[in-house]
Amino acid sequence: MSTEPIHCPDCDADIETTDDLEGGPEVAELELDEAVTPPRVMLGAGTRALWRCENCGAVLGVN
Repeated sequence: MSTEPIHCPDCDADIETTDDLEGGPEVAELELDEAVTPPRVMLGAGTRALWRCENCGAVLGVN
């Protein structure tokens, strides 16, 4: 396990703990329906929260 902090790719801020992140808005979850050909993207199957850099607001992950 690395002890190096994660860096924001946009502003190079150190992300050491979840305190260095801010919760963003919830976004619609996308799902791929592979039962049909060609596969179809379904929007709104659920919601997920975004995790953003507290320094610049860049999206760093989705919960």
